[in-house]
Order: sequence, then C-alpha cells, then structure tokens
Amino acid sequence: MNKPLVTLSVSNCNRLHYFKSCFESLYETTKDYPNREFIVVDCASVEEGTDKYLTELKGRGVNVKKFTKRDPVNEFAHSLNFIVENTHGKYVIIMQGDQQFIVNSRWLDNYVVFAEENSNISYILLDAQRRVRIQQTADKYEPVNDSFFIDHGRASLAGAADVFFRTSAVQHFYPWNTNNEAFEGNATNSEDEMLKKVRASGIAWAAAIPKVPVSLVLHTDARGTNARVRGNKRYGDYWQARHSNGWQYYEIYEYKDIIKKFADRTLPVSIEDVVSTIGFQAPLDASGNWMKNPLRESDAILSDYVILDNTITLQQKESNAIDEQFITDWLHDK
Repeated sequence: MNKPLVTLSVSNCNRLHYFKSCFESLYETTKDYPNREFIVVDCASVEEGTDKYLTELKGRGVNVKKFTKRDPVNEFAHSLNFIVENTHGKYVIIMQGDQQFIVNSRWLDNYVVFAEENSNISYILLDAQRRVRIQQTADKYEPVNDSFFIDHGRASLAGAADVFFRTSAVQHFYPWNTNNEAFEGNATNSEDEMLKKVRASGIAWAAAIPKVPVSLVLHTDARGTNARVRGNKRYGDYWQARHSNGWQYYEIYEYKDIIKKFADRTLPVSIEDVVSTIGFQAPLDASGNWMKNPLRESDAILSDYVILDNTITLQQKESNAIDEQFITDWLHDK
C-alpha cells in the first residue's frame, strides 16, 4: 500500500537552537516513513548561524523560505500561509519551532493510519499536555482505539500550529489573517481570528490527541518558560542543547518501549510522565507538576532579554493589558 505524502514543516524566528532541535528531531524520528517532504520558513532571523543552517537544509532537499523583513505581529501568520500554499501532502505537520520530538519511528505512520481510518478527524495534537490540564479536562477525552482519543474540548480546527493537520481541512479555512494588531491577547491576532472562522462555520470536525505524546515543548528557563521572541527582543534563558549532537534536549524513546510502558493508561500521558532531560532539570514544582511561568515584559530586567535587531520598526500595538491577557491565556493553555 502506498503511503500518502506528509509535509513536515517548521517556522523559526531568532531561536536557532530550538529550530535545530525541532527540525532535526522531526527529521530523525520520521525516517521510517516512506513519503515525506520538508518546508521551513525563517522570519528574517539575524541570529548568528541561522543563514548557514538554512543553506545546509536547502542542500538536504528542504524547501526553505526566508523572509527578508521583520513584521513581528504578522510574520507567523505569513509563515502559516506560505506552508499551506506550498504543501503537496495529504497531511501537513506545522511546528512553530520550540518543541523536540521524543518518539523514534512508527509514530507518523500511526498518525496517518488513524487519520485515514477516521475521516472526521481534522487534526491531531503532537505535544504533551500538562498533568493539571489533563486532569481538569478528563471528561472530554473519548477513546477511539489503544492509541488515540477524541478531544471534545477543542475546536474543529486548531488556530495555529504544533499539530498534524488534514491538509484539506486547513485549506478550507486558510488563509490566516495578516493584518493583526498584536501577536496575541485582546487585540486582533491571527490565531483568534482563525478560531472565529472555524466556530462560525458550524463544521463539526473532531480533534484527536494521542495516548502517548510524540513531542515536548522546549523549556530552557528554570522558572518554567522558554525563550520567546517579542518584537526585537528574545526573553528567557536560552542555550544550546547539551547533548553531543547539539540539538537534543530530551531523551528519545523507541516507539515499542514507550507504548508498552503506558499501555494501561486510560487518559493521555502527561509531559511530567514522559520528560527525561539531558544535562538540566525539568521545570517541576515541589509537587512534581510542570511549571508554567512566562516572563512578563513589564517585569523583565535587563538580564531577562537580549535585543536582536535595533533597526526594525516594531508594528506591535501591545499595551500592558494586552500582555496581561496573553499571559492569562497562555497559562490556561496546555
């Protein structure tokens, strides 16, 4: 049986270490899948080493797009649109570049088989959720088989990235809005605008979540956050992976081993259960729960950020209220 083509894509903006971890782990853990293509989009990064890496990826047959000008509040939406416009796959994975894949081989085939057998599924989550979220939404998960649940707590289509999309579903609602007032928060932003379109359509597609997650968010700041680019600043503790390969922050499990380990679970497995860090401590609180404490711009001190490019004209219209709303939304997600 011929396997359908899957497009694997990653977007990056001035987080080269994360970008490498996301792309290389996605590349390595899907080598067994026989029909794949790759797209990467870079949002005018000025971080040293980025252009060299993009050139290397081109040489490996990756479709590389680099924007030449920063447009902070719209560039991720432009990335999403470029990926959808250029995908040839029946399915497309879109990553925002701050996760590492942790399950080696077979997982992508498992996703494709599940999607082929369940035409009502528009997307499947990839990343591990926090234990507290899983516990709070336990009644939303409906088991379909030994590997996947329907997640009745989610919209009919994801508003942005870090998921496995059915391409026809995402193309139905494409494009993402590129006339945003802010990256997120109360103001107009592309993710919320996409979700509004999805909800207004009345289409009742289903979202799915795997029993065992295949990727983990990269949290390199011990306070419980990762490096985040806002305008011309990158906030948070940011460093290269300490594994000898230079990109691996977390251990990678063999598919058969991790499936066997969690075979008796009746809910999705949490990030706390699968995380195994390399050379650093996972950001867990005293109760063993994954911390989520994003840096507020208003509270940041000089050591909390680096200035990436003093020459860009920021188009953000962020206020403290918008920033605070974003923090609230982010804390309640995942």
